[in-house]
This record gives sequence, structure tokens and C-alpha cells, in this order.
Amino acid sequence: MISLVLKHRLFFAPVLLTSVVKPFAGMQHVARFYGLVDEYLPEEKARLLKLAPTDAAGEFIKAFSKRYFPLNEHVVLDSYSDFGKQLYNLERLNRAIPLTWEGMDEGSYEPTYNQMPFAQLLTEALCVCPFHNTHVSRLPVVDEFGKKAGEELLKFIPKDGHAFEHMEWALEGSPHPGLLLWCRWLFQKTGNVWLDRNDHQFTDWSRETVDDLAKAWPLYLELDKQMKDFDKWLTGQLQAHTAQIVRYVAKRMEKRPKTLAEVFGEGERVRINV
Repeated sequence: MISLVLKHRLFFAPVLLTSVVKPFAGMQHVARFYGLVDEYLPEEKARLLKLAPTDAAGEFIKAFSKRYFPLNEHVVLDSYSDFGKQLYNLERLNRAIPLTWEGMDEGSYEPTYNQMPFAQLLTEALCVCPFHNTHVSRLPVVDEFGKKAGEELLKFIPKDGHAFEHMEWALEGSPHPGLLLWCRWLFQKTGNVWLDRNDHQFTDWSRETVDDLAKAWPLYLELDKQMKDFDKWLTGQLQAHTAQIVRYVAKRMEKRPKTLAEVFGEGERVRINV
């Protein structure tokens, strides 16, 4: 009798597939998340299994950051009571390693905000613009530098700034290694992944990648300290130290070996017939 009733019920009101699948929706994100736990923090798995998805993800980020390098906790800051919405946080965490890169990007070039370190402004004023497009302008940099350091110093700097290779030559072995580091940061050539990548770049999870980033993290901290120390020295006597730097670079550039293009026509292409 019961089977006949169920058969009749299912015939006239069939079960929707979505109602059957719904309890399992997003479970792949949970499985993927605990795969990350197994790989990087296996001793934390028992504890994390007792927590809600968002809470487990938050605790994972804290423990991972202590062992390897800091993760961006904002990927799991949203707190939802709905289980399905909590799974979204896991999906975001699984998608890529949530990192905050410190590399230069287009949005940080023009001095439109007061938080820009003066060492960065000086570096941008001395160097050519690292971005070759119409969306980024060097003019606001030069104007802001003139206001803060004195427009008289602009006569020591080429209109378009110095090429990176020329700055590297002028500063190699100089008493201003901090400025050289800022120049390398501007052109993403420090050799440290944390300083050479920006937040527009994503990184997939892998053991090799995590190990490489963990290895590069202590060096990043050292380089970051050097950059901040130079900025602190520079702003200690802003105008005097800036004038010292600008004149030093200008004097060194006078001794720089000229390229063939400069010798034969101020940047014109030199044609060699073979």
C-alpha cells in the first residue's frame, strides 16, 4: 500500500532534481579547502572540521600566515548564516592564493593621494614613466615634485626623466642604495617576487609556489625596511636631502658612457649595413 501511494505521489508530483542536489551543492569547495589544509596545515584539520566554513577559512588564514607568509584575510571577512553563502568564501580562498603584492602598478603612479612616500615621488620624478600608454601621465608627478622639493631642481632632470638602465649605472656603488632599490621597485626589477608583482596578478595554489614565496618573504622584509629607511632619511631634511640626491644623479650622468644611438643622433636608430 505504501509503495502504491509513493508511486502515485511521484507520478503526479515528481521530485525536482535541484532539491536532491541542493544539499550537496558547494561540497566541492569544502573538499578543495580541506585539501589545502591537508597539504599545508595537516595538524589543524581536526580543529577546523569542527567549525563553520567561514570560521574554518579564517582560522586557516591565521595559522598559514604565521607559518609561511601573510595571506589577505579579507577574502573571508563576510559572515553569513546561510550555509550556501558561506561556501562562497571557501570558493574565493580556493580560487587563488589570497596575497597582497607590493609591486608598482598604474593606479599608484600619479600622486593623487597623500599616502605616497616622498621617496616614491622622487624616484618617479628622476626616472622615465614605466608605463607606455596614454592612461598614465608623468606631468602630475613632476608638478607635485616641484611643489614639495622646489622647482629649481627640475633643471637637473631631463624632461622625460632618466632611463632605468642609466639610473642603475649612476647609483651602482653609490652612497644611496635605498634610491637604487626604489628605482628597481618602480620598474619591477628588484628580483623579489613580493616587490615585483602587483595586485592585478593572481597565483594558483601549489606546494612549489608556496615554498618559493615563503623563501622570498624574509628578503622582502629586509628590502622593504631599506626602502622605508631611505624615505625616513630623505624626509628628515626633505629639501636639503632631495637637492643632494638630484645633484648627485645629475653629476653622475655627466660621466655616463653614451650609447651608439646617442652618439649618432640623439636616439635615432643607427642603421648598420652588412
